[in-house]
Amino acid sequence: MFLRTLFLTIITFFSLNSLAQNNSDELLLKGKTAFNSGNYNEAFSFFSKAAEQNNAEAQCYVGICYDQGLGAKYNQDLAFEWYQKAATNGDPDAQYNLGICYYAGQGTKQDFEQAIAWINKANAQNHIGAQLFLAGIHNNNCIISSNFQDAIYWCKKLASKGDAEALYYMGCTYLNEKSTKQHKKDAADNFKKAAEQGYAPAQFEYAKCLLNGIGVKTDYTTAVYWLRKAAIQDNVYAQLCLAECYANGIGAQQDHEQAIDLYQKAAQQNYDKAQYCLGLCYQNGIGVNQDFEKGAKWILKAAEQGYLPAQINISNCYNNAIGVKKDNKMALDWSEKAAQQGDVNSQYFVAMCYNDSTYGKPNLALTNYWLQQAAQQDHTESQYNLGICYELGHGVEKDLQKAAEYYQKAAEKGYAPAQYNLGVCYYNGNGVEKNIENAKKWFELAAPQGHQKAIEALEIINR
Repeated sequence: MFLRTLFLTIITFFSLNSLAQNNSDELLLKGKTAFNSGNYNEAFSFFSKAAEQNNAEAQCYVGICYDQGLGAKYNQDLAFEWYQKAATNGDPDAQYNLGICYYAGQGTKQDFEQAIAWINKANAQNHIGAQLFLAGIHNNNCIISSNFQDAIYWCKKLASKGDAEALYYMGCTYLNEKSTKQHKKDAADNFKKAAEQGYAPAQFEYAKCLLNGIGVKTDYTTAVYWLRKAAIQDNVYAQLCLAECYANGIGAQQDHEQAIDLYQKAAQQNYDKAQYCLGLCYQNGIGVNQDFEKGAKWILKAAEQGYLPAQINISNCYNNAIGVKKDNKMALDWSEKAAQQGDVNSQYFVAMCYNDSTYGKPNLALTNYWLQQAAQQDHTESQYNLGICYELGHGVEKDLQKAAEYYQKAAEKGYAPAQYNLGVCYYNGNGVEKNIENAKKWFELAAPQGHQKAIEALEIINR
């Protein structure tokens, strides 16, 4: 009796397992259909349900959704977790993606040994991306191997099978800062061969060659032809590039409505540059009715992905109540993000904000820090204000010599307030040796610019 019960239990277990597998495969198929149709929210729902049933391919797709912000909020940590689950379950795409995460330090600590280990696992399953990576190519806007000849050897070996992706990577390999005229021609030839097989990334790259005359004669009309083919396949780079062609009448008749449609398609796929461009169109009423709220909405999405121009723009929106409620704290926060990316005007703005109580509690140390960052990029007003900080001991130890040095840097670029202050330094011997002639020289440079104090100082000297 016990054996019969056990046997029935085993049969039931395998039957349920089989049903679950069938159900997960069905959910996966529905997810792929939705994903390829651009219905990313619906796709993510199907993938998630299949992934919960331990479907490796579905788990990989969940990772992709998080990785690209398609149907789910962009989250590198969650992308890594799902790639790891799928890779452990043997999915080659996930193994490759997990290797790239380790390689780039995305969602996890950078670990080259783990990267190679997982990419080798994908390679063992004949994953072409893994094969090309191990050949020395990491395709991130065509970053090329340091071992050019080795990369070419492996690409030729793979491309000899006529594989479109291999032909595409081979084209990428030929394009680098040391490319010869022949290399550029070879790149264009390989892109074209892959493009003719319908491979969207190659169609986009070949269009770029035609737009810029790289390895082929410039041909805007043919470039637009290939951009359309790639754009139909939801290649966001092609969609954005084609939108720009329509917006500017390059290779096609100017058509702002077509441009808007393409911006929207790419923006809905979470492409930051497209989101920013769409936002600008709404802000300026180009191809759509002017709508500052929609403009701010799209620009904010791009800013949240770290797109620098969008961060600068959304800070201005919050600072001046353009499409959003005025919010000094948000204006400062977004400018600081842009400043951290090295934007010099944002660095200066942040410095001034930390010196202004309307943006929160003043912080002289941060004012000085951001002035230093901007001054190192030769920002005139920052150099002038740093001079004031050192002259008054404002957030730094008082140092008249440094004050004079910063005034001099700004004065030499024709900035009247700095020219006047430097003149005062020479007049009083503050941080420099007292020299009335030098003081007069700097006052004379500031006065014609309408600097009243410089005019008055000259009157005193000339009495």
